[in-house]
Amino acid sequence: MLNANTYAKMPRLILDYATGTDSLQNLTTKYLPGVIFFQTTIKPAYILLNTLGISIFGHHDFSAFIVNGLVSLGALIVLYFIAQRVTASPAKSFLVALFFTVSGYQIFYARSGRPTPLAGLFMLLGALFYIKSLNSDGRIIDSKMRWVLLASGFFWSLMFMSHYNTFLILFSVGIFEIFLFIKNKSTKILFWRVIYLLVPFIGALVFIQTLTLLRDYLLVKAGYPRGVESYFSELRSLVTELIGIQAKEKRNYWFYISMIKTLNGWPYLILFLISPLIFFYKKWYLNLPLAFIFFITFSVIALASMGGLTLTRNIASVAGFMSLVVALVFFEILHFFKGGYRTIGFLIFSIILFSQIQINWEVINLKSGFKKAAQFLAAQDLPTEDIYAQAWPIFAFYLDRKVQIIDRNPETIHYVADWGAENPLYSKAVAQGNLLASFDNPMVNFLAVRSEVTLRAPSMLESDKIKIYKVKMR
Repeated sequence: MLNANTYAKMPRLILDYATGTDSLQNLTTKYLPGVIFFQTTIKPAYILLNTLGISIFGHHDFSAFIVNGLVSLGALIVLYFIAQRVTASPAKSFLVALFFTVSGYQIFYARSGRPTPLAGLFMLLGALFYIKSLNSDGRIIDSKMRWVLLASGFFWSLMFMSHYNTFLILFSVGIFEIFLFIKNKSTKILFWRVIYLLVPFIGALVFIQTLTLLRDYLLVKAGYPRGVESYFSELRSLVTELIGIQAKEKRNYWFYISMIKTLNGWPYLILFLISPLIFFYKKWYLNLPLAFIFFITFSVIALASMGGLTLTRNIASVAGFMSLVVALVFFEILHFFKGGYRTIGFLIFSIILFSQIQINWEVINLKSGFKKAAQFLAAQDLPTEDIYAQAWPIFAFYLDRKVQIIDRNPETIHYVADWGAENPLYSKAVAQGNLLASFDNPMVNFLAVRSEVTLRAPSMLESDKIKIYKVKMR
């Protein structure tokens, strides 16, 4: 949101410069916050989409949420057509769309400001074309197949540029291609399939790298005071960081099972867990597009679990595939009932399914304390260098200006703490600072979606509050 807000201001900056309103350096200082481009290069598609949302809907927090709602609606439509292609059944496709609509994962992320819904949409668009390449068991490479694979690679490149954690999906696709090679025993077909998938993917990444280098050059020319990173540079830093996290994190092989249960409920989880049995019992593996969907779904969950990446959002991009799997299993179970009992069974299960969805609607409706805390700080008319925030991108967006993220050791700072972090300033603020204000922040209570990592808020700070301290540093 912070980066999108910056990009949304650039047209006004260019217009004022072109009309001779002021110098480029002064306009840059006026329109661009002091801290921008935070992880903007590793999520460029998401940032540009939010730029469009802010440009259309204005500068407020709901801009991203409106856009994510529209994106999620698009994902629902694409999933319906995928189900149509895989099952050739309107009834099953409708059931798939229904399960995706009531999925707790889908509900939360569709109404969040996160990039996951956009990544999920591009994943489904890529899959829609990819499964067309499986119609002949992947044994033929003709002109139609080339375009299908190129389209898949293009949409999956946009998926990766929406959120970096989708590399798990890309890795799973690579493994599936190896399985196809074992099945077809043709090195030539494997080679050309991979080439046609990679060409648009690499081309899109190079294009973004070129754009970010041009952006960085123009910012330097404009006198922008802080350095920014190119796409490949920031991506390399992130990969190094992820490798470090993966090496240190304890494995929690039940984390995602717990998340599915918490967000979607027990009925959904039970259907998901028995789906492998139905997959082999009904010989769904003979349906190659359906086998692809099953494999990607379980592969992503397994890779994230084995890699110690216990982040809720890591499997949110395959929430559509999870819903397809669960819906098809439910459809098969309904066949055990006959006549009117089938309808009764469907209604009873639907009621249980809806009642089991555990969503904290205060979180969904954005009833958090960030905005009120930012309004309090803005009313104090404080120097921007005086504000030190743990969640600095959020406050920088709300304040529409710079928030300090590097300790410049001013005489007095106003420290904003939304939960206990391992930060010496936090300890000093609580122990010596003057508490100015406290705001309710129910988001922290909902660990199912808040726990991107496990929060261990120290007892000295209430975990459901945002507190602002005035701290003398000297």
